[in-house]
Amino acid sequence: MDRLIYIIGSGRSGSTVMERVLNSSDRLVGVGEVHALWRLPIDGLMCSCGATVPDCTFWRSALSHAEIDADDLAELAELEASVIRNKFLVRQRYDLGKIARDPGIVRFNALQVRLFDGVRFASGAEIVLDSSKAGPRAWALAASERPPVFLHAYRNARDVIASWRKPKFEPSTNSLMNKPSLGSAALDWIKVEQAARSLARRGQRVSRVNYLDFADAPRPTLHAALEPWFAGLVDSMDWRGERDVAPGAQYHSVLGNPDRFDRGVIQIRPQRVVAQDFSRGEALAIQSVAAVLQRIYR
Repeated sequence: MDRLIYIIGSGRSGSTVMERVLNSSDRLVGVGEVHALWRLPIDGLMCSCGATVPDCTFWRSALSHAEIDADDLAELAELEASVIRNKFLVRQRYDLGKIARDPGIVRFNALQVRLFDGVRFASGAEIVLDSSKAGPRAWALAASERPPVFLHAYRNARDVIASWRKPKFEPSTNSLMNKPSLGSAALDWIKVEQAARSLARRGQRVSRVNYLDFADAPRPTLHAALEPWFAGLVDSMDWRGERDVAPGAQYHSVLGNPDRFDRGVIQIRPQRVVAQDFSRGEALAIQSVAAVLQRIYR
């Protein structure tokens, strides 16, 4: 999986716009939150091309080449429920050697290797980008024979928590995206930060991308993060200025920010949720929790 980029980060951290920008290169294909293929009913799962996954020629080709069927997706879901969990990692003491030897992890990663090979076949791209973001799955991938490059999508706690308090409509599921409580959003942010930083300390290939740096200077920020692993990738993207990128010819992303359905020129601009969007009490609570987290995770 060394030709895989896995985005690890909290939700609302800018992963969708990063994926769309990276997908503008012919060398790379972004496929969204891949775990949606086994977490959600596939018949109604919408691809960013506008078709459901079973009706999408790209996904039909990818799954067929990978020889991944409904039984395999069900097995992935079962394995995720048992070994792709923080409590499992705690039992293994976050020891990548122990994690790699677990039969469930071995099988889970073997199925993923097949799936990503199918995606490369269907796209003709060299590199696959998975923006699932989940920390436990990052640990499983890190325990594979050829771990991916991890792109740590970092956004400050205040902006992430505030963004989650304003839910978005998700066309893939025809419903509003989950609106977690302030505490749940903060806990998710902590878990992902811990996972990304721990993997970096263990020598994994982790490149941190601060959302504000990316929004201010996208090309040099991505270049610094990815050039050590994929020479020339960022320069091969379809830049139309310092902050504008033309979308890729093919884009088959499953689940994620609704912006992935936008096929216009990608404009990279910083987005902030302002205090006026909340009641005085909620704004104060968000600011207080975020201030504590920022002191801990500098």
